[in-house]
Amino acid sequence: MDNNNNNQQGYGNSGYDNSYNDGYDNSYNNGYDNSYNGGYDNSYNDGYNNGYNGNYGDDYSNGYNNYDPNYDNYYQPKRKTGLTVAIISIIAVIITAVTILIIVLSKGEKKEGTTDASGTATAASTEAISTDAASTESTTTEAITEATTEAPAPTPFAEANGYSWSDPYAGLQLTSYPYAAYDATGTKLTDDEIVFDNITGNYTFDNITKSVPDANGYVTVTVPYTITTHIRLTAKETVTASYNATAYNRLLNYSDYYTGTQINQGWDYNTGNWATDYVYTDITYNNQTVRIGVLVTEEYNYPEYSFVEQNDAGWVYDSTTERKTTINFYIPADYDGLVLSIPKEGYTEAWFNADSTADGTQTYNILGPDECGWTYTPDQLYFFKVNDYIR
Repeated sequence: MDNNNNNQQGYGNSGYDNSYNDGYDNSYNNGYDNSYNGGYDNSYNDGYNNGYNGNYGDDYSNGYNNYDPNYDNYYQPKRKTGLTVAIISIIAVIITAVTILIIVLSKGEKKEGTTDASGTATAASTEAISTDAASTESTTTEAITEATTEAPAPTPFAEANGYSWSDPYAGLQLTSYPYAAYDATGTKLTDDEIVFDNITGNYTFDNITKSVPDANGYVTVTVPYTITTHIRLTAKETVTASYNATAYNRLLNYSDYYTGTQINQGWDYNTGNWATDYVYTDITYNNQTVRIGVLVTEEYNYPEYSFVEQNDAGWVYDSTTERKTTINFYIPADYDGLVLSIPKEGYTEAWFNADSTADGTQTYNILGPDECGWTYTPDQLYFFKVNDYIR
C-alpha cells in the first residue's frame, strides 16, 4: 500500500507530501532585493516660468495731453464801442469757463471709467492664469501618483483563510493509530486477538535554529522534533503465532504562508526512504519565485515490549516508541513564509486505509485536495509560523 502519510513507527515512514528531487543543487535568488524605480526622477516644468506681461506697463494716455486751453487768439472781435466790447468780453469769459468745466468733468469721467475697466480686466486675467496653473499642476500630480503607485500584492493565503497560530514549544498530543500483525504473513490481527488502550503521540520540539547566510544569500533553518508514543496492548490467549505491534503518527506538513502550496517533503518513492539530498519546490507569489529546499533525516527507536501482567483478558504488554525527525529547510535569508501544520485528528484508521495517488511529482494545496483526495478547513489543522519561533 502506498499511503503518503502512513508515518509508521516500526515499519518506516511513507511521508505525507512527497516529491522527487529535481536536481537543482544551485541556490535560487528570489529577486526581492531590487527596489522599484518609478521613473519620475525628472522634475516637472509647468510652463509658467516666464512672467506674465499684462501689457499695462505704459502710462495711460487720455488723449488730452496736447490740449491748449489758451483762447487768447481764439476769437478776434471787430472793433466796437466800449459797451459792446465789454458785453462781448463777458460773454467770452462765460463761454470759456463753461467750456473748461465741461472738459474737466469729461476728463474725470473717462479716467475713472478706464481705471475700473483696466482693474477688472487685470483681475480676471490673473484669476484665469492662477486657475489654469492650479488645474495643470493638479492633473500632473494625479498622473504621476497614478503611474508610480504599484498594484497591491495579493492577500497571503494564510491571512485570507484565517489561520490560527499555535506555539510548537507548547507541544502537542495527537491520536496515534496502533497496528499489530503476524510477522510471517503481515495479516492484521483483529480486536478479538489484540486489544490496544487509547494511544497518544506526544510531540515535542527542540530549538528551531537558523544559520548565517551563505555566499548565495541562503540560510538553513533546522526544525527538530520528536514523537514519543506509549503503547499498551493485551494479547488474548487465542493468539498463538508471533506478532509485532506498532503505532502510526502523523508527521508535520510544510507549506508556504503566501500561497498555501505544500512544500515537497523529500520522500524517495524509488527507495522507500527519505531522499539523501535536498529536494526543491518553487513558490511563486506576486510575480516573484522562491526556491525552497528540504532535507529530512530520522532516527527511530523500535518498540521493545515488556510484560506487565496476565489477567482474564490475556497477557498485557507495554512499550514506548521514539521517533526523532529533523527537517532542514534551505531558503533565501529574507524569506519568512515557512509554515508547519498537522491535522488535529492525528492518525486515524480511515487515513490508514485511504488510497494514495501520489508518486512524488504532484504539488498540493495545504487545505487539499491532498494525495488521497481529502480536504481540510483551517480549524482542522494546527499551524506554526516558523519565523516566529527561531532561537
